[in-house]
Amino acid sequence: MGQRSPIMAEQKQDKASQSPLISVIMPVYNAQAYVKEAVFSILEQSFTDFEVIIVDDGSTDASGRILADIARQDSRIHLYSRTNHGLISSLNFALDKARGQYLARMDADDVSTPQRLQQQLQFLQQHPDIAVLGTGYVYIDQHGHRLGKRHTCMYHDDIVASFFFGNPIAHPSVMVNRRLLRQPLNYEADYIGAEDFQLWLRLSQQVRFANLPEPLLYYRLSGQSHSDHLQQVQRDSAIRAISKFTFLKLSPDPESLAQALFNSAGAWRDYPQFLFACIKLNLFNIKASGVSAWALLKRTLIAQRSYFRRRLRASTMTEERRIE
Repeated sequence: MGQRSPIMAEQKQDKASQSPLISVIMPVYNAQAYVKEAVFSILEQSFTDFEVIIVDDGSTDASGRILADIARQDSRIHLYSRTNHGLISSLNFALDKARGQYLARMDADDVSTPQRLQQQLQFLQQHPDIAVLGTGYVYIDQHGHRLGKRHTCMYHDDIVASFFFGNPIAHPSVMVNRRLLRQPLNYEADYIGAEDFQLWLRLSQQVRFANLPEPLLYYRLSGQSHSDHLQQVQRDSAIRAISKFTFLKLSPDPESLAQALFNSAGAWRDYPQFLFACIKLNLFNIKASGVSAWALLKRTLIAQRSYFRRRLRASTMTEERRIE
C-alpha cells in the first residue's frame, strides 16, 4: 500500500518533464500586503496547464516568507529569491526560466479574474496572427474597492495609432504567443519605467496586437503617487522609444513632437501647442505611410476629447481614455 505503482510514477515523471502551455511571470518586491491574493488569483484559474515563475527581487518585508509558504503548496510555482537587481532584470530573468509557448504577465499587487488565462489562450488559438494580447481592466484602490473601468482599443491598427498618445496595453494583463516572435523576448534596461512600452513599440513593427474588451484584471492603484523625478524618467524613456521605434524617427525633430503628444493633458493655454502637434503628426503620417491614417485620425480625435480629463493614475504610462 505504501509503494507507488511504477506506471503511476512514470506518468507523473513524464508530466513533470513536459513544458506547460503557459508560463506566468511575476516579479515581486516588497508586496507583502497583496502578493498572496495576486498569486492565488493565478493558481485558481479555470485553465490549469501553466507554471508560475516568481522572482523575489530582494524583498525586505515578509514577501519572501509568504511566497515560500505558497510555493510549498503548489508545484506549479517556481520561486527564485535573489538580491535586488530591479524590475527589468527580474523580468528578463523570469523570461529565461519560462518554458511555455504562451507567456502571461502578472504583477504582485494585482488580481486576475478566474477566466483570464482561459479566455486569452482561447483567443490566441483562434487568432493565430495575433502575438500580443492585452485585456480591459478595472482600477482598484489599496483596499480592493473599484475606482473605474478601463476601456481598451481592441484592434491592431487602433493600438499602434494610440502609441503616440499613451500606452494602450496594460502590461500585467498581457499574454504573448512567443512562437510568432522573430527573436527571444527581452526588456531593454535603457528604458526605465517604460520598458514594456518600448517592447510594444519594437514588437509592433513585427507582429500584431489585440486587446480583449472584457476586464480580466483588477489593476491596483497603491495610493502612493510617483515622485516627480520618477515620472520624468518614465516619460523621457517613453519619448525616446517613440522617437526611435516609430515613423517619427524620419521627422526633423522626433523628440520634440513626441514630447508634445505623449500623454498630454493640461490647461487651455497649452492646448494650441498640443493641437498643432496632432496636426503635424497626422500630416507626417500621410507622407511617411507610417500607420493607418484613419486609425490615427480616430485616436487623435479621442486625444482631443481627453485632453482636459482628470486621470486616475499619477503615472504617465497609461493612455486613459474612457473611464466609467
